[in-house]
Amino acid sequence: MDESGSSSTDVLPAEVGLIREIRCRRIRAGLSQAEPANRVGYSREYVSRAERPGRGLPSGELVGSLDDALHADGALVAMHAVAHDERLTRRGPEVRIRPASARKVVQSATHTEQTSADIAASDLPELLTGKLCVAGPGMVPTIAAASPSAELLQLGTIATGAVAPNALLLEFAASSVGWVEMPEHIRRSDIDDLRDSVAMIESWDNVRGGGMARAALSGQIRYAADLLKVDCAPRDRPDLFAAVGALARTAGFVLFDSSDYPAAQRHFQFALLCAHEADDWQLRAATYASMARQDFWAGNLDSALTLVEMALVRSDRLDYAERAMLTALTARATAGMGDRKRTLTAVADADELLAQAGPDARPNITSYDAAEHVGETGHALADLMNTGDPASADRIEDAATRLRSAAAGHGPRFARSRAFCELRLATLMFDAGRVEEAVTVGELSLGHAATVRSRRLAIVAAGLDRAAAAYPRSPGVAELRDRVTEFRR
Repeated sequence: MDESGSSSTDVLPAEVGLIREIRCRRIRAGLSQAEPANRVGYSREYVSRAERPGRGLPSGELVGSLDDALHADGALVAMHAVAHDERLTRRGPEVRIRPASARKVVQSATHTEQTSADIAASDLPELLTGKLCVAGPGMVPTIAAASPSAELLQLGTIATGAVAPNALLLEFAASSVGWVEMPEHIRRSDIDDLRDSVAMIESWDNVRGGGMARAALSGQIRYAADLLKVDCAPRDRPDLFAAVGALARTAGFVLFDSSDYPAAQRHFQFALLCAHEADDWQLRAATYASMARQDFWAGNLDSALTLVEMALVRSDRLDYAERAMLTALTARATAGMGDRKRTLTAVADADELLAQAGPDARPNITSYDAAEHVGETGHALADLMNTGDPASADRIEDAATRLRSAAAGHGPRFARSRAFCELRLATLMFDAGRVEEAVTVGELSLGHAATVRSRRLAIVAAGLDRAAAAYPRSPGVAELRDRVTEFRR
């Protein structure tokens, strides 16, 4: 059954993920082991081995048949490709995998269920694990002269021109991975491939959450970091750094959504370095915005505001949509602080900025459109209720209207954002005493959230449970709370 030639007892992380995914999909579909076996034309005993670690990697043919039988839409096939490549890399340095193979994996792979310990050992590149120190506010790391990328030497601060207090070693490109065949020269197609990878991973992240997307990131980050050592025409180097930085920022956001904050921070710092080298102010602003969002979720509201202010340095180089997004982030932080006046002012300013945004808005700050805007500002207005603000009925309805519009505008392509808005709307309705509507929206939100793997969604769902606890005898509340408990497991 093992098609790679490796020992069947040598179980690798990607193989475990594939085995878990096959089993989870079968159970979720309500099928016994015999039923998919009958559908694909294999014996039950043979199919059962695909769900048992230590019995070897299932054949590609079997996994392809199970993918069809379980309506996995290519997810199992992609995970098999990842597991197969992982086994090949353990057979020795003579095995070389072409970048095209890595690109195929990134365009198809979905997720594995792993603990933080699993991920630290297997998902993150070894050159990211604790080796990049984090500079203070306004600072980015500097590069030791031994770094293979000479262009990254002695970078100071992007924002203020201050010098970092000490030299911090960046080791993203410190050593070759060895088993990936690197190009001799960077071509425009290599840069385009990186951009395509970013778009694909962002798409998975939006639909399935960080828990789904991170399995595809390890190989891409390794490959992208090593591209910085490859000969590149001067005219293309800014675009190369921008593409690598965009991938690092996207990886950071995926890790943040999975609650791996230290690893996310290291990726964000690397993205800032790349933004500096590329002179890309949009990437810089997008990265600081992601860092601010992470600090907001961690409860570091003052730090989040500082990072937003850093993102707005030279705001003349940002378009209206980008400035609207950053202003809306300001509203989220000030709402968390209970500052009603600043929050309402920031919401109004953000509304005005977005109204001025033209059709040529740059794409670096991810997908900030009307739906994202009313969702962000709706969250800010709703959050004021959590800080003792005596919200008027009009303000409650304004927040609810924004959250409803956002959920409708996001749709299935942005399933996580839709679930966030619906969960927050349901919580707001409980807080406002509109229990029947809260239960209806809560049930809908949990149905949409069920397909998304996101630690942050679980946190928001916990808020819904706390709000619902105030109405233990109301119809539907007990059932809703049971669903929340099941969702958070």
